[in-house]
Amino acid sequence: MRRLIAFLLFVFVFVVMAVAVVWFVFVRQTVADIVCLQQTRPTLSGEAHVHDGGRFLIHYTLTGQDATTAEFVAQVAAALYRIWDVQIAQQDWDEPAPDCGEGGDNRLDVYLMDTIGRQGVFGYTQPQSLISSDPEMLIPDDASAYSYLVLDNDFSTRALPLESMRSTAAHEFNHIVQFNYVRSSETLPFSEASATWQEIQTFPENDFISSFTADLFTTLDECPGQFGAGFRPYGEWLLMDSLAQDYGASVVRRLWEAMTEGEGMMAFYTLARRLNVSPQEIVQRFAVRNLLLDYALAPRFTAQIPLEATLTDFGNLSPLRDGVQQLGVDYVHIANRRRYTFALEQDHFSLYVVGINQGANRATVYHLGRGGTVDTTAFDWAYLLVFNTATFDHPNNCVTTNWRVVVSDGRRNPLTPALDEVWDATNFIPVQ
Repeated sequence: MRRLIAFLLFVFVFVVMAVAVVWFVFVRQTVADIVCLQQTRPTLSGEAHVHDGGRFLIHYTLTGQDATTAEFVAQVAAALYRIWDVQIAQQDWDEPAPDCGEGGDNRLDVYLMDTIGRQGVFGYTQPQSLISSDPEMLIPDDASAYSYLVLDNDFSTRALPLESMRSTAAHEFNHIVQFNYVRSSETLPFSEASATWQEIQTFPENDFISSFTADLFTTLDECPGQFGAGFRPYGEWLLMDSLAQDYGASVVRRLWEAMTEGEGMMAFYTLARRLNVSPQEIVQRFAVRNLLLDYALAPRFTAQIPLEATLTDFGNLSPLRDGVQQLGVDYVHIANRRRYTFALEQDHFSLYVVGINQGANRATVYHLGRGGTVDTTAFDWAYLLVFNTATFDHPNNCVTTNWRVVVSDGRRNPLTPALDEVWDATNFIPVQ
């Protein structure tokens, strides 16, 4: 019996030690295999020089197609210093992941090349996948990755070359820190929205992003977080700004933290839960802001929200063109201001009325749900907002749904109370 116990004890100790050895040798070696296999980098047109920017290595040349100047390199270094201070030190994004020493050491590498001449772009960020030396070890395509940054060598084709360089660097650097969390095609719309918003956060004196709002405003009846037409993903920087106005600048970083649990719209819904609000509330507040132009850069916008219909009398109200996709909105101008009762026929829709006193620069909002009564005579301007409150998991599943609102005389019906919040209508421009 004693021999059996001794034997079993020996086997137990042997197994425990074997597991420890396997973990130490195999698992740790596997991690080492994953993280550092050097990959290719851009080749400059002339003799390569390196400027040590502290947290960055700036690679440049003084000859050939990629030629730049020492003065421009110094400007790039100063811009990167400010970008790091705003996005890492102040906004608390994770630092860029270290690379495998491709540029000399594991700091972030920045290459100055003629990207405008070669590719027609101001710059770009290139993620480099984690690679394993073990051919049987698979790395997920959407795993986090380290990156390098390429900027145009002089931006000489731009009217404001230094300002263009700074905004481009701020935009592309944000892509780099996004890759700390995840890289996937599912994140691309929010990726561009976040990076575009960062341009004005990092360099508020430069504005190259206001023009993007036009492509967003023409598609507000479509699902958010998708590519859509033109520069819509860049125009959704307004959604990031709306979130930041309500929950602070850190909310954009928190959206990317949520990406590690589920990408695209799943991250958006996760963020809403963490903020203790519904995704519908986030989008509805966004829609009110777009009507009121409640943004610091609004005086520079070149577009306004489109109207889907105009209310002039009692009766049935329907969209003139098409309906609304999930989490989208249609805007209706209430041209004749009366006491109206609104009744919505569709499920998964909700009504809001926004009344604006333009002289006082104030706006009042009423949430009617599927029906309610509002006296619009007290306002200079009034609008009905028709929301599709249904959610979606992927832009491929977005469907346009028509709606119909029955509008009747509301003089005998009780009024729906206004929401407590009074909105700033300083930038409001009437749409009719």
